[in-house]
Amino acid sequence: MLRGGGGPPGDSGLTPNRSKRRVRPELSDDQKQELREAFDLFDADKKGSIDLHELKVLMRALGFQVKKPEVVKMVHEVDPHNEGIVNFDQFMDISECLRMCIVSARRQRAT
Repeated sequence: MLRGGGGPPGDSGLTPNRSKRRVRPELSDDQKQELREAFDLFDADKKGSIDLHELKVLMRALGFQVKKPEVVKMVHEVDPHNEGIVNFDQFMDISECLRMCIVSARRQRAT
């Protein structure tokens, strides 16, 4: 799940909230550029979007060990039209969420 219950009151985080864009913490310019280059590399047809398979391969190339059902769920969270594709902004949302999950897991292990 991408959203972790940290939303507005009454929001359990169990369903996608597609009507509002989340504000993501700022990444460094180098991080943004690295993600852009990775996205463009896997956007084989240069249409500005990648499909589920391309996203899974890209995420594995970035070091995330994800399985197809996890990728499907992530795309469903950010794909308002259920097209099975994500554009760069949606990819950034997914990447930021994964980064926050990793930081959270590391903090839990440290305590």
